Amino acid sequence: MFEGLRKIECTRYRMDIRIGTGDAASTALATGLCWSIMGIATGALDRFIKLRTHPHGQVEPVYAGIELSVVWEADFRIRASAVLAHGLRLLPRLRYGSALRKAYRDWRAVPGQASRT
Repeated sequence: MFEGLRKIECTRYRMDIRIGTGDAASTALATGLCWSIMGIATGALDRFIKLRTHPHGQVEPVYAGIELSVVWEADFRIRASAVLAHGLRLLPRLRYGSALRKAYRDWRAVPGQASRT
């Protein structure tokens, strides 16, 4: 199911998080949690697509106030030939989608003209 995602290349990846809860102890805990989530997200991204760059980012604690801001910047490159080839591989599966085609025809039909089966 995810084999087509390996054709996607990430050429730029950066995530910056600023977090503050108003309390120093809980801000520190939330900062550590954000570092963990960022690491898991980067690992998952690397698992499914090709990372052509080193991921950059930071988690900045804001001890003086309540704040949550997330800035995520990424550039992806997808080749049109890969999209076309993946689409062609999906064509044989369309014959199994007869229920989906019937539902689409019924949705497009004039009210009262939809098939009853």
